Amino acid sequence: MLEQVKPSGAEKENKLYDEERPNKKLEDELRKKYSGIVYHYCSLDTFFKIVTNHTIRASNIRKSNDYYEIIGCVDSFNIAMKRACIKYMDENPDNESFKKFFMPKGMKKIDIDDIVHSAIDNESCTYYCACFSTQKDLLSQWITYADDGRGVAIAFKEAYFYDLIDYCHYKYAEIEYDLNDPNSDRLENIVQYIMKGFCDLDEKLNHSATGADYANVIFKVVNAMVYNAVFYKDTSFRAECERRLVFYPFGTVRNLRYKFVTGTYDRNQMFLDRMMELVEMGENVKKFYRKPIDFAIKSKKISSYVDFDFSKCIKYLVPEIILGPKCTIDDLDLKLFLVSNGFDLEYTKISHSKSSYQ
Repeated sequence: MLEQVKPSGAEKENKLYDEERPNKKLEDELRKKYSGIVYHYCSLDTFFKIVTNHTIRASNIRKSNDYYEIIGCVDSFNIAMKRACIKYMDENPDNESFKKFFMPKGMKKIDIDDIVHSAIDNESCTYYCACFSTQKDLLSQWITYADDGRGVAIAFKEAYFYDLIDYCHYKYAEIEYDLNDPNSDRLENIVQYIMKGFCDLDEKLNHSATGADYANVIFKVVNAMVYNAVFYKDTSFRAECERRLVFYPFGTVRNLRYKFVTGTYDRNQMFLDRMMELVEMGENVKKFYRKPIDFAIKSKKISSYVDFDFSKCIKYLVPEIILGPKCTIDDLDLKLFLVSNGFDLEYTKISHSKSSYQ
């Protein structure tokens, strides 16, 4: 097995994730933005496991219907890519290298559709997600995620989740719902990001870039977009006001610059070594402990998951537990249950949904 490299060392050579890092002012704004309360709606069975095990589960999104959200971004990515390429050609009509690299009307040396799909389908592109809502007492959430209102909503202080961010293996952010709008500002931002990549390349190579150089820009942009695809959903889900904690188990392995950190380059071996680490070892991450990857039977399939142990911050992490409109838990039993599992009722209050749904 390769010697384990600290994530901080890999990040120094990892331009893909360094580019995601906000500047100091923006970082302060984001930290303030993600300093509120979010709610995890769940059934009583799930609630029981969270409380007794002191864990928040991040599920493999490839094993859920949510994975189609990621695939649903492919069309938007393609639109952005092709818009950027056509716009660049219009602004640089004499660039013969780019013309050979990309031609409109389907005559292109490289198939952007294939690039995006191959990046999405790559096994190393795996997301483990824990989902939350900023809405405290939302009927649609009770019905969809909390056993038709029989479950509970657990409040969490999201600053603890945001504190996990390292832009390589862990990320916490809100869901964006407008990417599939062909006229959205977000889509235009991606177009501009791609254009900047082409222009920076021209400046760096003094306008002598080859088709392979432009292709490399495309690959880097696709990797960045696929990395963030888990934070996009269709506009029909906007009412959920969702935020996600995401664990990327193969964050550094996916980026080829990792070879400069390890001093070797056998991508398949690196991938296998990382899998062994994931199933054998956990990791202390700020106030949490990420447990080794474990497995369960889900929908007649073996599905992997990751649990985040919050025993170290149990006293302050959960300020409230809201009982659903159909929940029949006795308040005293709930208080005894919480106390017996290490919760402090001075900091964790119990309330009831105000919804009249029955």
